[in-house]
Amino acid sequence: MQGIPQVLIMDTEKKELVRVVGFKGAREFVSSINDTFDGKREQSEAEEALKKDENDVEAHYKLADALRKLAKIEDALKHYEKVIELDKENQKGLKVKALFRLGEGLLVKARRNEFVEALKKAEEKFKEVEKLDAEKKGGFADRIEFYRLVAKVSKTITMDRRGKVSLLAGKKPEDAKQCGEELSSFAQKYPDSEYAPSALYQSLLLYEAVEDYAKAVEQLDKLLKDYSDTQVAFAAKQRKEELMEKVKEKKEEPKEEGK
Repeated sequence: MQGIPQVLIMDTEKKELVRVVGFKGAREFVSSINDTFDGKREQSEAEEALKKDENDVEAHYKLADALRKLAKIEDALKHYEKVIELDKENQKGLKVKALFRLGEGLLVKARRNEFVEALKKAEEKFKEVEKLDAEKKGGFADRIEFYRLVAKVSKTITMDRRGKVSLLAGKKPEDAKQCGEELSSFAQKYPDSEYAPSALYQSLLLYEAVEDYAKAVEQLDKLLKDYSDTQVAFAAKQRKEELMEKVKEKKEEPKEEGK
């Protein structure tokens, strides 16, 4: 893949152990390596357990998680569905986890033209999660809230192949700004969430879409200050120069009389 960086980790016999593809922040780079090593080990352990008992719900969940870490989403979803079937009453606390991962997986694997339908199916799973985790002790609250905000973003703005963002037909600047505020509030509410950097980046895009470049830069600066080692921060840096130029142009625009 020309132009896309790849890092290979091999053993002493030059056998490939891990391949990390694409631009990644330090945090994601280390996480990718760990996930691959852990995923392969856990996959092997779970498969051995299932040879002894094909209805071992813990083994199915462990295998699903391992496959998810290895980016084998379709295969992972099959085992999450098996967990839901085996732990019908959530007695082992695995059904609720599997439901969340199932909803998340539907979004991850969806193509662009399938995303709206995937959101509907994922929302069904998330509602089931909330019923089973009524006291919000399972650690799903921030993740579900983030995906619901992403659903709003997908219905408000669009991005073309060149990275230019714009409002969808029928949407008003106020819609984008409100959604941007909600995402910024999410990052403040859950600063340690793995989704906080993405929330700020999505907020940046919403403000950029309505040409509120100063507010977009504000979100960008928060992202670079608090989450500089993330892949999202790397993506944001690519937009900074252009955004700063647009802020400058806005300031230099002549004001209309009476304003």
